[in-house]
Amino acid sequence: MIDLYLSKNNHRNQILLDFFQNYGIEVSCHSISEMTKDKLIEMMSYSSD
Repeated sequence: MIDLYLSKNNHRNQILLDFFQNYGIEVSCHSISEMTKDKLIEMMSYSSD
């Protein structure tokens, strides 16, 4: 499952959701306003670069 933070751009959001649906990828949608500094740092720690 992928945590997906959606922006205010509804068209872009729909393109992303359609992409994940086409490939059968399960997503958990959140509003970008739910993003916190701590969550962002946590997400960045998953990347090796």
